[in-house]
Amino acid sequence: MVGRCAAGQSSDPPLTRRASGELERAVLALLWAAPRPLMPMQVQQRLGGGLAQSTIATTLLRLVTKGLVERAPHGKGFAYRPLQRVEQHAAVQMLDLLQRGDRPDDVLRYFAGQLPAGYREVLRKALATPA
Repeated sequence: MVGRCAAGQSSDPPLTRRASGELERAVLALLWAAPRPLMPMQVQQRLGGGLAQSTIATTLLRLVTKGLVERAPHGKGFAYRPLQRVEQHAAVQMLDLLQRGDRPDDVLRYFAGQLPAGYREVLRKALATPA
């Protein structure tokens, strides 16, 4: 039963809408942390927050369409797993951001200059290693 206040207003806290992409990021994080593919109901249970299973299923299908998640038959439904490791996904996002700018050389120089010394050394070694 929903609580009521004066003037017919609900005393329950208002539902907040997630920021664009927030649910997709949360679902991906769950899939990366899972030891095996998850079904929509498992994702729903682990996310909590009262999300409808249809919302989870739609989000998973969007991730499939974007090429981030694979869907495979499992029992009477489907199970989902990420197609990239979290590190690969982060690298793709970084490259995408770099390619959006007009001056990627400047962005790279600034980025490298902001890195802590340990990360700069990792970057030096990575650049010295043939791809």
